[in-house]
Amino acid sequence: SVTLAEFQAALEGVAEIQGIDGLRKRLVSFGYTKTLQVLEILEASGVDPSKLLSLEEFGAALCRIHVVEPNEHQAIFDNVRDRGDFTSKASVNDLMAALGSVGPWMLLEDLADRCHQKWDSADATWAGLGPGAKGDSITLQAFEKKLEKLGLKHMAAQKASRILDVDAGGELSRSELLSALALSRPTLHMEDFRRKVQQRYRSIEAIFRESFEHMENEELNNDDDMRLSCDEFAEILEALDFSRRETSYLFWLADANGTKRLTLYEFFRGVKLFVPSCMVEALRLQGLARHARISDLFRHCGISWEKRLGPKAFAQLLQKLDIKCEDPHNAFDFLDVRSCGSISLREVVATLQNVMPGTKERSTLWECDRRAEKDVKNYLAPLHKTVTALKTTMKQDIEEDTPSPLARTSVCSRTERRNSDRAVFNKTDLGFYLAQETFQRISSDAEATPMFRHPKATDYCGEKTVEGLCGYLKSSSSTMELHGKLLSHHYSRTDWHQRHNQIKAVLARKI
Repeated sequence: SVTLAEFQAALEGVAEIQGIDGLRKRLVSFGYTKTLQVLEILEASGVDPSKLLSLEEFGAALCRIHVVEPNEHQAIFDNVRDRGDFTSKASVNDLMAALGSVGPWMLLEDLADRCHQKWDSADATWAGLGPGAKGDSITLQAFEKKLEKLGLKHMAAQKASRILDVDAGGELSRSELLSALALSRPTLHMEDFRRKVQQRYRSIEAIFRESFEHMENEELNNDDDMRLSCDEFAEILEALDFSRRETSYLFWLADANGTKRLTLYEFFRGVKLFVPSCMVEALRLQGLARHARISDLFRHCGISWEKRLGPKAFAQLLQKLDIKCEDPHNAFDFLDVRSCGSISLREVVATLQNVMPGTKERSTLWECDRRAEKDVKNYLAPLHKTVTALKTTMKQDIEEDTPSPLARTSVCSRTERRNSDRAVFNKTDLGFYLAQETFQRISSDAEATPMFRHPKATDYCGEKTVEGLCGYLKSSSSTMELHGKLLSHHYSRTDWHQRHNQIKAVLARKI
């Protein structure tokens, strides 16, 4: 028998690669537990990672990692090299930089793989890397020493500590460590979701700021009183086409302690660990706002593309190019995928070229109006159907033969009565058309006819339909008036949570 996961892996293993994200899914489907395995395999086969390779040489290197089709070699090569120079070449280091743009932190992915091989559970991992029985958190210095014992180099251990200590508190908690490791594990069914989150990151932040107005122009806070459940996060993210199942994946990975509730700060910390490329999205957008290609931004900067730059030199380059970056050191850490302490402009270009933008274009005002009109029609469709059926039923009953008592008092036939009714008022009169197109009771000369003077004819709609509708509309109007003050006040999610906690406290005291 074949499991669903095995079947999905087989499909992704034979799917055509058209970009760097397709290459990553190929690697995950073939059982690669970390992206750095690509570098290890190519270095073991004698390929110099810093050497610039032609398309043929680059394709020969890709064949060693299960990419054998020439059209796939061309697609990957075009995504890695300088797109503004058709004679340019690409190196393995450029390939690694591009792979780093479509996955989690490569360093954390490596750390998660090492922990998975040495320990079989989250509790065992925390027992091995945490403070033991001394407390609930470990200092960064002690954590770095344990990472070095696990096999990481000193520079990589320091970088891992900086990444994990998001709040710069100088200590690492159990939740911060275990959630980061869980978010960094390569899982095939999460790759499409990772792409979705990466493309919508700016919209995710905007919709949360819109939902919680008190956070305007402020950082997402870490207020313990503002803890949301998975369903509440899913309700907010549904507007961005996230299913509840997808939101629950990210929620439970970020909720390493199993509290079933997260603050906004904890949730967004998980998002940034899940898709770290969001930290350089602003750099990419600023570059594309000035140039047609990312490579054109650095083409005339006066620095060789092969020169290695440290964090300070990279920050100075951004300042020289007038590129605004909130935290250049974090951006440098992300671009330094091999954790060697330096990057080249060629690697920067390869990374920014493959940061996946969103696929949805901004809707025009006309499109928004059309969508709103369609939504309103869909919302009112049941009511419209009910009213249409009511009008049809009333019309059919009115056109039927009148009841027998009325028939006995009338000598003329049904055709003659209809002709006499038409003669009562002029066809050019507005009342005539209203009587035909609507079923409201209107004052006109038609009431002078014997049929309309008969009580059973006039009471047909009055006893059941009209009184029922009037009563319904009157009760709805009264309800709206009673709740006028409530409806006129705008309640944010913050107010809702505060009110919810107050009511919950009152009920707890009464119980």
